[in-house]
Amino acid sequence: MFSDYRMNLLQVRESSQYHFDNEDVQTIFEITRYIYQGEFAKVKKFYGEKVVKSDVGAVIGVMTDSSLIVEEALESEGGMNMCTALEKLKEKGREEGKLEGKREMILAFLKAGADTWMIKKASGWSEEEIEAIRRKME
Repeated sequence: MFSDYRMNLLQVRESSQYHFDNEDVQTIFEITRYIYQGEFAKVKKFYGEKVVKSDVGAVIGVMTDSSLIVEEALESEGGMNMCTALEKLKEKGREEGKLEGKREMILAFLKAGADTWMIKKASGWSEEEIEAIRRKME
């Protein structure tokens, strides 16, 4: 036996034609859509100085699969600035990119047969970090 409930299903990416009476729902859909479209300048333009409720920020973080935005929302009491959260997300991405670049460089050295001392000098990583990557490669 199944209940027959009517349900409206909306795609966030195609939600620009909708206007929601609830300001929080409108904010969630707009910011999420801008993030999916990579239009961070629009978030900054429209929400740069606005404080977004913490629970609204957490929903945006969940919808965009961003644990950093969720953390920022949970840490902020009462409200959060979306631009600050997006800047932190951007910085985290840069750091992860740098780390991945270093790992790729070390893997290239290892594949070329370079010893740990040479890799340590070239990368600035410790011997333990290099050996951990070497073990993963085996």
